[in-house]
Amino acid sequence: MRFLFRLIPSLLGVATLVAFVLIAIDPVKFVYISSVFFIVMIYGIFELFSRRVRGKDFAGAVTTLILFTASGIGFFLFIEDTASRFLTAFVVALLVTFFAEQLYRWFYNTAQVPSYALGVSVSLLRIFTIFFLSADLIGLRIFIGLPIWSLVPGFVILIMLLVASGGWAQGKNNRPKSETFLLGLLFGELFWVILYLPSSFQVGGALIALAWYIVIGLLSVLESGLRVRRTIGRYALVGAVLFIIIILTARWV
Repeated sequence: MRFLFRLIPSLLGVATLVAFVLIAIDPVKFVYISSVFFIVMIYGIFELFSRRVRGKDFAGAVTTLILFTASGIGFFLFIEDTASRFLTAFVVALLVTFFAEQLYRWFYNTAQVPSYALGVSVSLLRIFTIFFLSADLIGLRIFIGLPIWSLVPGFVILIMLLVASGGWAQGKNNRPKSETFLLGLLFGELFWVILYLPSSFQVGGALIALAWYIVIGLLSVLESGLRVRRTIGRYALVGAVLFIIIILTARWV
């Protein structure tokens, strides 16, 4: 039984790759394929949580993983070249496996507080979720022509859901509702501005993901009581370098 339990992270990674391959073969059936995949994934997380479905931990883990994989599938549908599709599927499968592996280690070791590695895996999932989600919605604006008023509210709601479901992995309480609401508005305003940029959906997603990395990172530092000045300087340097790289490599219309 322990052997089968140990295989769950790898099996979830394989299931992720299989889902992407099937969607690539028959994109028309992506809703059906994604639904089956989500059921398999939720069951896998359910087993990793030792069949405990009550509590914020399970709900937070499922919400984080569903948002990540669903936005990743949406991004996969928008890109066309084979290399980018392969890279996207590989990154999503790798992060799903890494996240599930940390869940396994947490529950198998029966630790009271989630490990540092689990916190890192969730942080990575959330950053990539922001990138995929932003790119997806910008893609809907570019390729389908959906009005801005229909995209911004949905983006704000998804951001608040992502913020509200992130505290469990660090062994902390979720952020206050007022802070979650303000963060949703902040990123909603940023998303609104980026919708008007004459560039690709990948560039818009990268800019919003960079903003998420800086804002959420600084908030975590302030909450932890670490050396604020040095950390702010590090985030400013990393943010400036990544911002310059994004701007210089972007294709502007």
